[in-house]
Amino acid sequence: AVLGSNAKDKTIVVYCSTGGTIKNDITKRDGSVQTDSQRPFGSESLSLRAANELIKAGYTNILHLDGGFPAWNAEGLPTKASEKSNKERTEIDLDPNAWSNVHASLVAAGIDSLDAADASKLVDSGEAVIVDVGTVKKYEDEHVQGSINVPFLRKIETK
Repeated sequence: AVLGSNAKDKTIVVYCSTGGTIKNDITKRDGSVQTDSQRPFGSESLSLRAANELIKAGYTNILHLDGGFPAWNAEGLPTKASEKSNKERTEIDLDPNAWSNVHASLVAAGIDSLDAADASKLVDSGEAVIVDVGTVKKYEDEHVQGSINVPFLRKIETK
């Protein structure tokens, strides 16, 4: 499936098997909050990188599924899985310094994360489409029920 021009009329909720988060706040034991801009909560998240590329392509209606597929699954929301799920991880060559640029871009664009329950409600209402940005193989093995697969396999490099 490909995101067509009609996707610009709906909210696009992106997720991957890693999930990650844009949040970089740490709540300490004393209740105070510390912001750590270098903390890599989303450095391995394909969906956050895809959200960044969608913003660059002119999409403004992007939300990120906080925690990705594992969070969706933990909520007990509907999924599709193949009979023989392959849990092998596909290694993707990522620039280890790219996360700070991606995070800054997402924060500047004001992208929000939402939890699995809220994402499910938004999709069920017809206001959103949920997009799995993982590989075709991973999608065939297991995915959010009703999602479309638009693999994001681009290496992101710092400038």
